[in-house]
Amino acid sequence: MKNYSFLSLTLSFLLFFSCSKEKQLAKRMNGDWNIDLLEYKTNLTDTTSGAVIPVTGSSVNAGSVNFNSTEKTGGYSIDASTKAINLTLPGFPNPIIVPSTRITASGSGTFSNTENSITIIDGQRAPKVFKVISSEKTTMLLETDETTRVDSLNLNLVINLSLYLSKK
Repeated sequence: MKNYSFLSLTLSFLLFFSCSKEKQLAKRMNGDWNIDLLEYKTNLTDTTSGAVIPVTGSSVNAGSVNFNSTEKTGGYSIDASTKAINLTLPGFPNPIIVPSTRITASGSGTFSNTENSITIIDGQRAPKVFKVISSEKTTMLLETDETTRVDSLNLNLVINLSLYLSKK
């Protein structure tokens, strides 16, 4: 009988503290946030040689995010540009220039959160999931993936985005 009581008490504490962390995050999220810095990374693969070419960069003042924790609504607007890059590929005598590409994404709707993720459900598109890397009173770091079309390469790229937010 003591084992069941201890197990029941332990589960109660776990449920209490996990719910508490979710509510704490929702409370900290509440308000308007600037995307002060957006870091991006992806990989291009040369189909001839199979070489993987990492592409990384950053963009400042890349949009905004907002949350209303009372109504459980939120939205995001990302507008950033990648830098043009010169790719040197095996078998090509000259570098290939990949022009600057815009990364744009937006959505709004209801949100749900756990202690380490935020999901915005927009009826227009698939739910957008942000992984919460850190969350403080006036700063937050979120990560998500975004698919962007690069017409010059005739491909869709999945780009990992790190959003460094500051509260307005």
